[in-house]
Amino acid sequence: MSNIIKAYSVQYKTGSKILIDYKDKVSEIEEKRLNKISQVQNEGEFEEGLQAVVVDQIKTEEEIKKETEQILEDARIKAAEILEEAKQEAVRIKEEAFKQASKQGYDEGIKKAGKEAEKLRQELNEQKLRQEKEYQMLLSQIEGNVAELVASLVTKITGILTEDKTDIILYLVEKGLRAYDNLDSYNIRVSSEDYDLLLSKKDYLEEITGCQIQISKDLHLMKNQCVIESENKVIDCSLDVQLNNLVNDLKLLSCI
Repeated sequence: MSNIIKAYSVQYKTGSKILIDYKDKVSEIEEKRLNKISQVQNEGEFEEGLQAVVVDQIKTEEEIKKETEQILEDARIKAAEILEEAKQEAVRIKEEAFKQASKQGYDEGIKKAGKEAEKLRQELNEQKLRQEKEYQMLLSQIEGNVAELVASLVTKITGILTEDKTDIILYLVEKGLRAYDNLDSYNIRVSSEDYDLLLSKKDYLEEITGCQIQISKDLHLMKNQCVIESENKVIDCSLDVQLNNLVNDLKLLSCI
């Protein structure tokens, strides 16, 4: 292979010159540019019959601020309304719960009061029974004490009275005769101390009884002791016997 390096060279002809008119070329380029611009403008013109797209006018910063404030105000009002409704609902729920609790508490209170009243009634009945029992016991004791007291007082008082009353035997005999049925005759036995007094009242005794009366002296009898005898009955009218009978009657009345 050859090691020869070939080089290119430009040769200029010196014999003739060519003149280039650049003005015409510039005019041609300018004309094309103008034609191109005219074509673009014609394509962008409005054609009748086509629907136009309405573009909102760009809002100012002030208008946006006002709309924002209005939205926030509406939100605050709505929030306040919701809060107020929530408060009213809470109050309603609270009142309803209070009513329910009050009714429940009232019912429970009525039941509790009824139970307490029943318990109190039972306690009062038991207390009444105890008091009646205690009263009967106390009354029984009092009656016994009163009977004993009356008996002792009667014994004491009659003893004092008989010391000053010499005609006590007459009273005893008269009382005994009135207890008898009407009979034909009676025999009255008295102590020697009362014999003379009673003998002096024989006519009086026969007058009030309408019967024949015989008075006799009994040495076994003491003062204010006497015995009335009839055909079918004997009555001891002695003062001590009458007092014993009175004391026994008082004790029987007091159940002792």
